[in-house]
Amino acid sequence: MSTNDAGMIHPFVRCDRGNIAVITGFLMTALAGFVALGVDVGIWYSRHQVMQRAADSAAIAGAMELARGNDVARIEAAVLQEAAANGVDGSLVDYTIGLNQVTVDIAEDFSLFFARMVTKISPTASVTATAGMNPVQVCIMALAKSGVGVKLQGAAEIVAPGCNIQVDSDSSDAIDSQGGHAAITAHSICVAGATKGSGAFSPTPDEYCTTGVPDPLKDLPEPPEAKGACSQSPVVSGTAQPGVYCGGLNVVGDTVMQPGIYVVRLGNFTVGPSKLTGEGVTIYLQGNATIQMHGNADVELSAPTSGPLAGVVIVSDRDPATLLGLTIGLPHLLTGNSSKSYLGAIYLPKGDITFQGAAGSGSPSPFSIFIAHRIALVGAAEMTIDNKYDATPVPLPGTMSLELAARLIK
Repeated sequence: MSTNDAGMIHPFVRCDRGNIAVITGFLMTALAGFVALGVDVGIWYSRHQVMQRAADSAAIAGAMELARGNDVARIEAAVLQEAAANGVDGSLVDYTIGLNQVTVDIAEDFSLFFARMVTKISPTASVTATAGMNPVQVCIMALAKSGVGVKLQGAAEIVAPGCNIQVDSDSSDAIDSQGGHAAITAHSICVAGATKGSGAFSPTPDEYCTTGVPDPLKDLPEPPEAKGACSQSPVVSGTAQPGVYCGGLNVVGDTVMQPGIYVVRLGNFTVGPSKLTGEGVTIYLQGNATIQMHGNADVELSAPTSGPLAGVVIVSDRDPATLLGLTIGLPHLLTGNSSKSYLGAIYLPKGDITFQGAAGSGSPSPFSIFIAHRIALVGAAEMTIDNKYDATPVPLPGTMSLELAARLIK
């Protein structure tokens, strides 16, 4: 090649270098655009989830007010208040009141932060939720927000085909079933987290469920008797009278409980191999008091039909239980071959109930409701629950008939 030829080619070599720099610049710009778009999509998706939760909660709140027979103003106030509580401004919310249902729509223009470097498009995020009337009530609710909420081992079984089960834990083992014969049958099973194990479920649990209802008994009042002085002997047999039992309430022989409030303080509610019956009674567990039922205990208790604790057969206070300075779930134990029938609700918001061995909680009771921090059935324990609410004068407790009447439809 001549010197002149080399001189002609040399400028083009310099041009190739410039072309590579230009192409690299274009690619880097495009790559930056894609990265920016990915960041914006992630932010948009997170906001969309917040909006959906707000719509769900607002629709349920509106349906609750509709169930109470309140006017449009009250329904609107409930919808907007619940949306705001979940991070959505009321100006973005629209609602429609239908026949026994409320629909909430939320739409928000989404401002791009990074991707606007490559596009001028401003997408709109929109969600909708409809809540309506549902006569099916919750009969088992585990309130723990994390960890195992409901645990079944061995041949343990829950049979509640006419009512709903709700587990508030968002953990991957919110329902933990161990053993080939563990089973749950219910009208529906709503789990904030997921299920673990080999148990049989009917129907299939709704995992990561967003249609759960708030604790329906969180506003139950403390009975005036809870502030009273000790008035009864801690050991009973034959006939038990209402009052304040300091040192526990220990049933040592066949006993009939007279109607009223029984406050158990500085001890446990213990039933040995005896028959315990009572109508119109509420047992109020104070402090670290727990339920301890052993052997062949035969228990038939029904809640009051009137008063602030109507429909509640056993309840604990809400003061946190502590041990060595640590907050704990109080252990309530029902064990052996005991047979129990509770007409009404057992509400233990700081308690962990364990049905152990061949323990059972069965009908003839027209309805039973168990709401606790955690619930476990082990061995051959069986919990059978009816939902014949119209077959008894004992009412649903607290606001259950209203709050649990509203449920997401879509």
